Amino acid sequence: MAAAPSDFFKIERTTSEIKAELLARIFEVWATTILQQARAPERPVRFMDMQAGLDGGEATPAVLYLLRQVYKSTGSRIDLNKGIRTFFYDANQSALAQVQEQITQLPFYQELTHPPVILLENSEEEGTEQILGAGQPAFIFLHPVEEGLSQQVLLHATQNSESDLLMLFNPKALETAVKKAKVDSLLKEVFGERLDQIRAFFKQNRNTDRREAHLLDCFEDIFSTKGFYTLKFRINHPDRKQTNQYLMLASTSGQAYTMLKELLEG
Repeated sequence: MAAAPSDFFKIERTTSEIKAELLARIFEVWATTILQQARAPERPVRFMDMQAGLDGGEATPAVLYLLRQVYKSTGSRIDLNKGIRTFFYDANQSALAQVQEQITQLPFYQELTHPPVILLENSEEEGTEQILGAGQPAFIFLHPVEEGLSQQVLLHATQNSESDLLMLFNPKALETAVKKAKVDSLLKEVFGERLDQIRAFFKQNRNTDRREAHLLDCFEDIFSTKGFYTLKFRINHPDRKQTNQYLMLASTSGQAYTMLKELLEG
């Protein structure tokens, strides 16, 4: 039996295990809540997995389990098959190709109302407006440090406050990216003036815990000041205070936020 979210964060898990364990469950709650609010949306709501190949080695990758959930809801009151369009991307195009092959081999693939969209390398040229669709709600799983299309999507989300985000990342990776971010980088646009404030704080404080806490507070502030409801979980190494990962949710919907908070906090 899968670990309950309230117990999950007390157990050491790899990034791929965390994704495989939680993403599909979080997606189902979010999608059901949003479709209930929209009732009869003119266009399908979008779900995007920007790390589609991350958990490809797990027994049940989130991508396949998620699509199975979509298909199983066909004809129900909240029909995810009718109301959700899925998009999958990975900076590792080889991993993405494997995911694409797994998807097309699903026995119910032909019965998916909206065939999954595989975003290839040249998708960056299409622009996030075209991919996300202006004015449409979307739920996006991404790594905030990953350059290219993922950061374009992150920037678009923070600027337009139309998409909900689920982010899974190591704080050390975020700290390194902040230190190295160039003036013309996408990450600089995402953080804005906070980037210089964080760097100044780092120069004055050598305590690892304080630096991590300040960095995460600033990162969370990017979303809260834009009207997002935010929630973050610190996932520690077992029997140690050292942080292994953070799971952060940023939602534009108060109802979706409440439902997901209940799910994750058990």
